[in-house]
Amino acid sequence: IANTAAQDLFSRLNAPDPVGRAMAHVIEVFHIPTADEGGVEGEVDAPDGSTYHLRFSAFADSTGAFTGWIARFSDITAIKTAARQREQVLELLSHDMRSPQASILALLAEDQGKGISQGTVQRVEAYARRTLALADNFVSLARAESERYTLETVNLSDILLDAIDDLWPQSRSRAIEVQAEGCEEEHLVLADRTLLTRALINLIDNALKYSEPETKVECGIASVGDGLDAKVICTVQDQGRGMSPESLTHLFERFQRSTPAGGRQVSGVGLGLTFVQTVILRHGGQISCDSTLGEGTRFTLTLPRAEPDEAWAHEDY
Repeated sequence: IANTAAQDLFSRLNAPDPVGRAMAHVIEVFHIPTADEGGVEGEVDAPDGSTYHLRFSAFADSTGAFTGWIARFSDITAIKTAARQREQVLELLSHDMRSPQASILALLAEDQGKGISQGTVQRVEAYARRTLALADNFVSLARAESERYTLETVNLSDILLDAIDDLWPQSRSRAIEVQAEGCEEEHLVLADRTLLTRALINLIDNALKYSEPETKVECGIASVGDGLDAKVICTVQDQGRGMSPESLTHLFERFQRSTPAGGRQVSGVGLGLTFVQTVILRHGGQISCDSTLGEGTRFTLTLPRAEPDEAWAHEDY
């Protein structure tokens, strides 16, 4: 026998209905060996990536004779995810943020009594900026995940152009041409202007970092569909060296950074794309990435389109 929750679980895993089957066959999907006596208790991973606490015990009749097994699966995926995030935060605080501070102190101790050289000043500045970037990105992500959004009807074309203008010094310094297509038309979305602008800045900044000098970054925007299916699609495509399928698998995870082919170092703390994904999902949208080694990377954002007469100014979400 199995209760409704158990049947739903095995259905979700595309596993056979557990009712009427031997327990040894039922739990094969979790790769758990059947115990001869006693029982098993611990964590097991499902094929879909979820995690369960399993209590697996022998069942006896009124005479004490063994008659079968009882298995109880409790979904602890959210708990495990929170634990992993806590470990990531501790790693950030204990290593990523402490390391540049320790380097600053070492540099100052080395130059003590001799005066601080220009080279030391530049290195101290770089370490300080790195720590500041870590803190800023971490706080921005925390706010994007937890705060209420202040929504208003905005023209995504204006937000995209603002993001491009904000990054003009970076693109100019590397002679990278940033093109924008479709911005001459109005593409309305219901959004938190500040957070959505920061998300587009992160995407374009990533494209600039992973592009070679004197190449192009192409940004495009268009509206598709009608009625409830109306969407605004925004793309950011670079001519960089692309990413491997393995890098794409972990692209939006915290503290993950892709290393371009050739091993060139790229600045960043691995939170920018996590922030972008969080903001887009909380706006009811979607984000995807297509990349091929040697051919560049293309990010696609899809957001629900707002109607001009939609009076949703400054509503909390």
